[in-house]
Amino acid sequence: MRDLYGMQKCDKEEHMGTKDVSAREFIADNRRFADVINFYLYAGRRVIVPWDLAEQDTAEALTIFGIRDKDVGIQKWRDVLKRVIIKTAKGCIYAIVGIENQTQVHYAMTVKTMLYDAINYGNQVNEAAKLHREQGNFSDGAEFLSGIKAGDKLTPVVTVTLYWGDDAWDAPRSLHEMLNTQDRVILRHVPNYRLNLIAPIEIEDFSLFETSVGEVLEMIKAAKDNEAMNRLIRTNKAYEGLENEAVRVISLFTGITVEVNEKEGKTNMCKAWEEQELKGIEKGRKEGIEKGRIESIARVLQTGTEEDAVRFLEATQEELEKARELMKG
Repeated sequence: MRDLYGMQKCDKEEHMGTKDVSAREFIADNRRFADVINFYLYAGRRVIVPWDLAEQDTAEALTIFGIRDKDVGIQKWRDVLKRVIIKTAKGCIYAIVGIENQTQVHYAMTVKTMLYDAINYGNQVNEAAKLHREQGNFSDGAEFLSGIKAGDKLTPVVTVTLYWGDDAWDAPRSLHEMLNTQDRVILRHVPNYRLNLIAPIEIEDFSLFETSVGEVLEMIKAAKDNEAMNRLIRTNKAYEGLENEAVRVISLFTGITVEVNEKEGKTNMCKAWEEQELKGIEKGRKEGIEKGRIESIARVLQTGTEEDAVRFLEATQEELEKARELMKG
């Protein structure tokens, strides 16, 4: 069962499709996670490193004060969430970063991620309030009612949506785009939450990625153009020894059938692509021969009998049936 924004109200794992699971597992790897965030935040510069990432609970839970003196609980499940230390010249930045994988366009994604982030901030406030109450260190009534002290700071939360489709993302990318008015006065007073989106079709320079994420997304971008895909596989050396996890994801999202090299842990996609092309050519040749044979049998049936087709062409019962179907058409 889903709520208004398409998020699970029960165990998310039970409702995720094969693509969703594969995308999440692929991106959960710290190397690839850091690569995606570096691409989006720092134009590919290696600012965030894998060993400065720590797993966060993907269940975002928040209890808020509701009507009639009853608390209201909200719980949502993220795809991948990590705590990160970003080292800069001015010191260290502590942040919480999430990646939401979308295998299809989600027209409420802006609100969905906004809600994720808001729940996280609300939970930070609740955790701080709990700690302060346990320690009894509120300075005045205002701090007690607020739950946090005047000098408390929250950890920034960044959510990036990674779209795994080979077409354009045509959903809204900001809250203002979703509103039923474009009145300047109103919009000036409504915070415009923006969607942080990565879509393969919009990426111009895949070399900004350091891991196989780049090869996967570039292949997805070329998925609908056989010529572009052929050129990509033959010219990019990375596909000559691509890690099997990436090959499986490519196969799943592009429909390319590739037999992975389990022994070596890497697969030569160039070789696999050539073998697939040869199989296609051979299949076409066989189909052409079969088609010609059926046409010959049909011509015999037009002027003779089935016995003639069996005696002179050694036609099988299956071939006779196909020939009769051809004659009907």
